[in-house]
Amino acid sequence: MIYLGKFDSGESRSKWAEIVTNWSAGNLDKYGSSVSISRLCVVYVKHAENYYVKDGKQTSEVCRVRSVLRMLVEECGDLKTDRFTPKHLEKARNRMLKKDLSRPVINGYVSLIVRTFKFGVVEGCVPAPVWQALKALPGLRRGRSKAKEPKPILFRSSLRCY
Repeated sequence: MIYLGKFDSGESRSKWAEIVTNWSAGNLDKYGSSVSISRLCVVYVKHAENYYVKDGKQTSEVCRVRSVLRMLVEECGDLKTDRFTPKHLEKARNRMLKKDLSRPVINGYVSLIVRTFKFGVVEGCVPAPVWQALKALPGLRRGRSKAKEPKPILFRSSLRCY
């Protein structure tokens, strides 16, 4: 909880404006050790937009980050980051299974979510034990899940060995 001052005073309005400005800029650590999953995702997408740039243009990783985190927000956006458990992550992964994504894609998406929480630890809005617990969820293994397997890529070499 953040105390702004006397209700409807100039002081409270000023503090509120400062908080909104800080949150919009991504300065989360001033407001405690936990924020909503939605807020964490917004800040991570902003980070990704600046980080994943090549030759002055955003890479396709930014689109991937947006789509994965959109799924996470739909699943549990209102949940606070300190309440997020491996069971929540597993539930999000199961939702991906229902979308008929392949096993390596799902494992990559889960890895991206865990990476988002790692970013949150650095920013001060995710307790470190939450991120560490998420790393305990094992990836889907070939032949051990209902996830479809990608078709093998056949390699045709134009080089001939003599």
